[in-house]
Amino acid sequence: MRGRYNLAVTQVADASAALTFTFVDNVYNGLVCTLAGPLTHLGRLYQMNGQSSCTGPGIDTGMHSATIDSLHPTGQGIEGKWTGFVGGGCMATLRFVAVLH
Repeated sequence: MRGRYNLAVTQVADASAALTFTFVDNVYNGLVCTLAGPLTHLGRLYQMNGQSSCTGPGIDTGMHSATIDSLHPTGQGIEGKWTGFVGGGCMATLRFVAVLH
């Protein structure tokens, strides 16, 4: 899966965060995926275990457990790796990179 998205990150100190991916490309337009949970600080990296969901045209995955590993800010934005259940007994791993604008 390769898609273009806008990413909104809300962080409460080093305690928790919420990431909202709003897809804007032709294939996944209208898909909104969120993950929220507590942050674990691991040196320069963070890990987040929480609940995720994706909704969009004809899609509603409900809430599932998910993890973001290797989450860290860069000089230009943020990156990490999201792993979680996406429904139907399926699991997905997605690497993401977002730049500030």
